[in-house]
Amino acid sequence: MPAKPVSSDMLSEVTQCFEKRKSPEELITGWKRGQIKRAFMFKTQDIMGNQDNLNYILAACPAGVRTKGFLCFELFPHVSVCDLDDQDTPYLMLGLQRSHTNKQFSLVFMSCAKSSVLYPDILKFFKLEEPSCEDVKKTRPSQYWETVAHHRDAVDEVNHIDDQFIRWKEFNPELDWVFRFNQGKCTGVMLRRREPSFSSGVPISPEEAVGHLDLRELTDKFIWISDYQIRQFQNESQERLANRKTDPKTNTDNEHWGRRRLDAFDHFMEKYKANRVYVQKLELQSVGVVKTPLSERFGAPWPEFGYFVSKKYGLILRSKAFSGGFIDRERVESFVLRTDGMAGDANVLLPHGLDIKPYLDEYPTTGVLYEHVRTDKRARIIVQPYIAYLYYDKKLVMVLVCNNKNGPVDRGWSLQRGYYCYEGMPEYYWPVSRGYCPLDVW
Repeated sequence: MPAKPVSSDMLSEVTQCFEKRKSPEELITGWKRGQIKRAFMFKTQDIMGNQDNLNYILAACPAGVRTKGFLCFELFPHVSVCDLDDQDTPYLMLGLQRSHTNKQFSLVFMSCAKSSVLYPDILKFFKLEEPSCEDVKKTRPSQYWETVAHHRDAVDEVNHIDDQFIRWKEFNPELDWVFRFNQGKCTGVMLRRREPSFSSGVPISPEEAVGHLDLRELTDKFIWISDYQIRQFQNESQERLANRKTDPKTNTDNEHWGRRRLDAFDHFMEKYKANRVYVQKLELQSVGVVKTPLSERFGAPWPEFGYFVSKKYGLILRSKAFSGGFIDRERVESFVLRTDGMAGDANVLLPHGLDIKPYLDEYPTTGVLYEHVRTDKRARIIVQPYIAYLYYDKKLVMVLVCNNKNGPVDRGWSLQRGYYCYEGMPEYYWPVSRGYCPLDVW
């Protein structure tokens, strides 16, 4: 590894960027103490508001770090795709966001793994003391969770089931220090912009809570074309028609493309007609999508996810968008259902033969894969095949239903975690309003 950079200068520049005395573009293009490499980029899009943000996770790396290739960007011409392995720990990871409306970048977070050569310097520079697990339990009992794995062989990536972020102290009125813990040990620190406050959830009236709700069809085999995909198809068709009028040479290609596209669209609309009726009956409204714009990166941790909310039933559904030829469609990935206020005689039918009635006021005791118990004992997450339960004061508050017999990919944390994580690659995460929906929908 090259000689350690002048860390005080590096950290001072990052602080100036947080304080908006230096722009992220200036920080990146002027960095001389190591290489800036783009570790990942993804896109959040608010469909209802027709706005989107580009989110970059950049790695400040030693000069000798290998890369898979070189991609040139207009804004960051010297930023390349990062191919980090266990021996190539970056100095820092920086989260940047670029607004679609004003085209300006802002620094969202700076994180540093404990394995980084800069970690001791960050603690010293910012006058921080790393908290111990016992410190967190004592002073932040509502944030720390003890994790018990009953069947550790049920999943390949066991080492990330206990990954959690502890908001430790304020840096200033806009920024917080967050320490990352795993299995009782601190693994890194992050300086991040404070998240806005959100309401507790979707209110459900007693009349709706006791009603009949049949969700058995929401498995990975359930496919539909969302209103968003329909609008996207219509916009693309109009663009093709406009090009046809302005460029006569493309008439033949456009007409051929238009016929095939329209035939495919009509075929899929007819095929999934019953599913669209089902989605409309649940009153599911599309609220946004998170996607990677770099489709050629097959190893990218985040595929495209759509988010749908049914305020009537307190339901949030996450789908995977996939393309089969001309038309993009939606396939159910998982959904979260609010159960607080649900009466015992409510008739809720879930996929995979799941039944939550026996567990509205009692914890499941059989077939449990994982449990997360908060230090103050007031909250508990219990994970079974295909489902995770969130309890507050021994009352079932939410369930997360997925299509994985080993339980949710993140072992149920997405019921409450404020970070959008990919469990297989621990360097990839992003602060969000809610773990299961990175959009402000309430």
